[in-house]
Amino acid sequence: PAAVAAAALVKIAFFPDRPADANPDVPGGQIVEPHWEVGRGTVTNDIVLSGTVAADEAVPIPATVSGVVWEVYVTKGQWVDAGADVLRIRGDVIDADGVPQTVWRTVTAPASGVLASLTAIEDASVSAGAAVGQIAPPTFHVTGSIPPEELYRLIQRPTEATVTVNGGPAPFTCTNLQILTPVAGEDSGSGNAPSGPTLRCAVPADVTVFAGLTAQIVIPGGVA
Repeated sequence: PAAVAAAALVKIAFFPDRPADANPDVPGGQIVEPHWEVGRGTVTNDIVLSGTVAADEAVPIPATVSGVVWEVYVTKGQWVDAGADVLRIRGDVIDADGVPQTVWRTVTAPASGVLASLTAIEDASVSAGAAVGQIAPPTFHVTGSIPPEELYRLIQRPTEATVTVNGGPAPFTCTNLQILTPVAGEDSGSGNAPSGPTLRCAVPADVTVFAGLTAQIVIPGGVA
């Protein structure tokens, strides 16, 4: 056994195993043609964006005639229904014959919601068309920015999107989808107007959301 071990060590030290030299006349590379299994399936062209839930803008209450506020029927912070009486104005107008006339006009709420502000008080003068208050509607919308290049994927402008509120209710259909593109020279007055296209859609009245929540917006771009 010792002699066999010594012979093995001598072979490893002086005669190590090595691969046979490649024949340069024989190519060693292999060309493998790839194959794919082809099957039927559905191809979707959805656009996925990030969005934010926001309350709808307040609705101004315009005075219907120039004159003096005679009586106020509501108070700031209360709920009003669309068409509810807000205040009464005694106005002075000139008729077609140039004769001064006194008219009475009742200003009604243009929408339902909470009376967010009420600037008119009794005996105060108001001008026709000027806002005497604002109503905050109980409705919400989802808004988000869309990269301009994504507009090429929308062959037909969709009218709705699927919205998933993070930590909120189940996914729902957001209707009245609008894609808004800024116009040159347009000034929103906020100082932080978006520089690119934005989308906006209405949250259904039966879905509970809160302003400031983040959401995922999926716009259908077509299915094949």
